[in-house]
Amino acid sequence: MTDLTEHDWARIESSLRSAGALGEPAEVHAEFCGLACVMGRDAAAPWAESTLADAPQKPAEVLEELRSLAETTWMSLDSGDMSFELLLPPDDAPLEDRAAALGAWCQGFMHGLGAAGAPGAESPIARNDVIRDVVGDFSEITRASFADSETEEEGEAAYVELVEYVRVGAQLVFEELHSLRSAPGDPGRH
Repeated sequence: MTDLTEHDWARIESSLRSAGALGEPAEVHAEFCGLACVMGRDAAAPWAESTLADAPQKPAEVLEELRSLAETTWMSLDSGDMSFELLLPPDDAPLEDRAAALGAWCQGFMHGLGAAGAPGAESPIARNDVIRDVVGDFSEITRASFADSETEEEGEAAYVELVEYVRVGAQLVFEELHSLRSAPGDPGRH
């Protein structure tokens, strides 16, 4: 299984820009993850189309790049071995940029989860305490920033801790919604 790498970040960013898409790599990746938690593998095609919905161009190679990212991500989420990774800027990017991308990742995940889920208080998502806690924490992370008084090492350590929390939180939401993805009468859901 292929992990998401610095190369993937640059490739997805380049693909999105070449098509004129407005989304950022972290946010669009996370949106797929949120959708996949509810829709399963079936989220890939509509997500790829939606990601390029406002783009002036929809090159086949960009759609294929997005579908490939979705498939790699799906396989890591569904494997159950905690190999899932977030698509974030490389470690040599400024900490502020990486933190902003992590916030965008959380925002995209919540958007995808909400877009795919049934609305209202009776939604399986809204009724699940674990998911509500993770979403609440992700909401807080979207507003996180680093204090000027923090050393670079402290900021890096906090960032690494937040990335790991988000990674595990997204995997946990995926696991919590397993029964929804595999509900009888939902062909194609895994």
